[in-house]
Amino acid sequence: MELISKVHGKIQYSDTEIVTFKKGLPGFENLKRFIIKDIEGNPIFKIMHSLDRADIAFVIVSPFNCDEKYQINLSNEVLKNLNIIKPTDVMLYTIVTLHSDYKKITSNLRAPIVVNIKNNLGEQIISNNDEYLVKHLIFKEEVECL
Repeated sequence: MELISKVHGKIQYSDTEIVTFKKGLPGFENLKRFIIKDIEGNPIFKIMHSLDRADIAFVIVSPFNCDEKYQINLSNEVLKNLNIIKPTDVMLYTIVTLHSDYKKITSNLRAPIVVNIKNNLGEQIISNNDEYLVKHLIFKEEVECL
C-alpha cells in the first residue's frame, strides 16, 4: 500500500507494518493507525506517520539512544492492553521535538511509546519518574548522546 505524505512524499507499507493505538495518542486521540519507518540515511531516527491523517507524523527515537540506563515500568494495565507476554515483545520509542538549532532538539523521555512488536499494538504512557524529562536534550556540548 502507499501513503502520500505532505512532508515525506510516497511511503510504501504493508498491512503488517500498521501499529494500532486503541486510545490514540495524547492530543491525537482520534488517530489510531500509524506506520513506523526508517529515515533514509539516518539509522537513529524514525518517522511514525499517521495513516488516518496524511499531514501528521512524528520523529521518534529509541530512549536508549538518549539514556543507556533508561528504565520504564509497565503497569499491569498496559501489559494487558497490549497483550505483552515477555520483555522481548516490546519496542520503546520517544517523540522528538525538532529545532533549527540541533543543540535544542529534545526527546520526551517522560512519555514513551510502547509497541508490542508481536501484535503491532501501541500505547503512549506517562511515567511518574521525575528523573526523565519531557524535554531531554539529545545533543549535549557538541557531543551526540546518540
